[in-house]
Amino acid sequence: VADLLPSKRERAERLGAAGTFDPTASDAVTSALALLGGPAAVVVDCVARESSVAQAIELVDKGGAVMVVGVAAGAVPVRLDLIQDREIALIGSLMYVREDYTAAMDLLSSGAVPVDEIITARYDFEHSAEAFGASMDPENVKVLVNIS
Repeated sequence: VADLLPSKRERAERLGAAGTFDPTASDAVTSALALLGGPAAVVVDCVARESSVAQAIELVDKGGAVMVVGVAAGAVPVRLDLIQDREIALIGSLMYVREDYTAAMDLLSSGAVPVDEIITARYDFEHSAEAFGASMDPENVKVLVNIS
């Protein structure tokens, strides 16, 4: 898992990530490849910026796939020559389907998901404006608004 914030990298490891790295470090790709033991079969890009997509392409194996789930703010240049030469599948994903929500609810209901690691702030409905402000804090993962 790559993240700019050490706190989020630490959380990812607590949640089971085999390793984490700072994507802005000069040795980010080398560190990631060492953690993986080589190139990845699949890389999921949750940021959709030029730098993150380029890094994803560098990390994926020949014949692998890069799935972009982050929402790009505009055009994002990609190294099409690498995608073609290394036969990389570049896949976009936008929406969740009903089965995704059902599976997520089942995981939450079963206790398989440590929600206390994911929900980092809670607000009563009357303080919704504060909750939206808190959601802009990069240290938060999920801000929850309670409706009684």
